[in-house]
Amino acid sequence: MTRAYVSLMMGAFLISAAAPAVAQTTQGTAPPTDFRHATTLSAFAGAAVDSSRTGSAFGGSIGWQLTPRVSLQSSGEWLDRGAGSDAFAVAFKAQADLFPTLRARPFVEGGLGLYHASFDSMAARMPHFYQTRMNTGLNGPAETAAFTDPACVLGGGLSIGVTRRLMVRPNVEAMVVARHSRTYVVTTVAVHLAYRFEHHPVTPTRRAE
Repeated sequence: MTRAYVSLMMGAFLISAAAPAVAQTTQGTAPPTDFRHATTLSAFAGAAVDSSRTGSAFGGSIGWQLTPRVSLQSSGEWLDRGAGSDAFAVAFKAQADLFPTLRARPFVEGGLGLYHASFDSMAARMPHFYQTRMNTGLNGPAETAAFTDPACVLGGGLSIGVTRRLMVRPNVEAMVVARHSRTYVVTTVAVHLAYRFEHHPVTPTRRAE
């Protein structure tokens, strides 16, 4: 099941990344908006918090606009979980703008992903969610371990238009990792800097008088 889940998420990420980002311009008139292409690229940085620690987080995402209100997002994120441990998350999400005509637009998002965590048992302070899953041999627990689990992603934030193509997006996102009826929650607070490849107006266009 895990392999199929990995293949599904990687396939979704590659499809979004391969979608052409095409900018169309027509002198004198606004071009018709085409929402079929990958339209935004963003980088972000912030902090990730779980039940035992707070660490840095950073990554990037690519967006695929479906309608003026709804877009799809593929993202990859690295999380610092302290000495002897690391984590990486990928997610495929739907994002909906609540008021798409405003320059500062609140949005909500949700989707599915994978969360990969690795630990050095000699140095890392391991969450209880992973402690009971460490491999045990004749000489005791293994020195290193890695886990990849499915996750559900929920979040929201504010998309602020700096220019027609540049946006700042502060957001809060919770990733709920699940395995064997148990859950582990990582909350990320980050600021995204996003660039819009296509000209999708964020404010109503005034008609020429």
